[in-house]
Amino acid sequence: METAALFGQIATGIAAIAGLILAIVTIVERARADRREHWWKRAQWALDLTLSENLDKQSMGLRALTYLGKSKLTRKDEAQLIGAAWEALLDTDEANTVLVSSEQGVEE
Repeated sequence: METAALFGQIATGIAAIAGLILAIVTIVERARADRREHWWKRAQWALDLTLSENLDKQSMGLRALTYLGKSKLTRKDEAQLIGAAWEALLDTDEANTVLVSSEQGVEE
């Protein structure tokens, strides 16, 4: 009888540890998703600025996109989007230079 009780306690402990690990993974993933969501909101704001007819706002938007492009949260397709925004407003060679430098923080 003692062996069954011991196995029951061990199983309960293993289940508790598994639940704790799952909770930690969920919290970490949620925090990353929140950071990415905020990154995207800032990127949308910066892209909107680049579409402004006001040159100061365009410049601010491009600087913000350059900064965001260097973030570790930036994915490859988002870095390409940033490069496309540069291409729309600047010479293609300069846009490619910005894109290449922004891909240093890019993840797949």
